[in-house]
Order: sequence, then C-alpha cells, then structure tokens
Amino acid sequence: SHLQLGVGYYDYDHLQGAMPIYQNIQLGNRFDSHNRLINDFNIAELYAQYDVSHFPKPLSFFTSYLNNTAADDENEAFMAGFKYGSSKQAGDWQLGYSYQYTEADAVYALFNDSDFADGYTDARGHSYRFGYGLNRNLSFSLTWLDAVRNMHLGNATDYDRIMLDLSYDF
Repeated sequence: SHLQLGVGYYDYDHLQGAMPIYQNIQLGNRFDSHNRLINDFNIAELYAQYDVSHFPKPLSFFTSYLNNTAADDENEAFMAGFKYGSSKQAGDWQLGYSYQYTEADAVYALFNDSDFADGYTDARGHSYRFGYGLNRNLSFSLTWLDAVRNMHLGNATDYDRIMLDLSYDF
C-alpha cells in the first residue's frame, strides 16, 4: 500500500473586477451588476491518494479539497472517489467513481473541468467510468457525468454527459 499527500496554492492576479472572457458567459462564478467578478482567486488545495496493493487488481482512493481564500463564502470545492483495475493491457478493465462539489467561487470557472457540469462552478454530481484495454496500446472508456449546476445561486439545472474515449498510447 502507498499513500500520497499533496498541497498546492494557486494565486491568480487581478481577476477581481474582470469581465467574462469566454463568450461573455459567467460559468457559475459570481459577478456584480456591471458584469465584473466580485472575488479574486487565491486557492489552497489539499490532496490525498491511497493505493491498496493486496487486491487482485489495483485499487486507489483519492480526495481533493480546495478553498479560495480570497472569497468569504461560496469558496469551497471537494472531490472524492476510487478506481479499481487497469485498462493498460488487452482484456484488462477499470471501474471508477467520483463525487464532486464545487461552490460558485471556489475556483475560476474558465480553468474548471469543462466536461463536468459543462465547466460551471456552483455544481455537484457524480462521475461513473468504465475502461477496457483492447491491446497494449489501445483502450476505450465510457464515462457518465451526472451533475446539477446552479445548485445554490440560480435555477438548479440537471446536466448529464456521456463520453466515449478511444486512447492510443505510443
């Protein structure tokens, strides 16, 4: 078994007061009446992963916590999950699950995961994944993202995405 721990700090300069960059869409961050960000983003992160070695296939548990220290509220994000197996060889498979909860100003939405909740902050939900190895260099995975965006600050909207990925390693 193996434990990994990590810490990080991300300081984005001069975002408070900036206007939306991407197609004038706010993507969940909070803006004032003049369409300018109300907070800056100074994000502290804690991360842990625990790999268990006494199962027939690799098993990992992981979690991450973020806090935007430049915001007074709506400033936390959390993710936790596991993955079991590996899809690196022909016939190998992997299962994975994670839960994610991201408040509106926990992260700068433009740098948020664009697949989960369509890139919006102020979102929560689940990710289910299955991967299968076709040969030593080729694998595919199927991922279902089941999320809710605008969970606190707007009209809560369901968001589902199914992705099929084909990966070639060389």
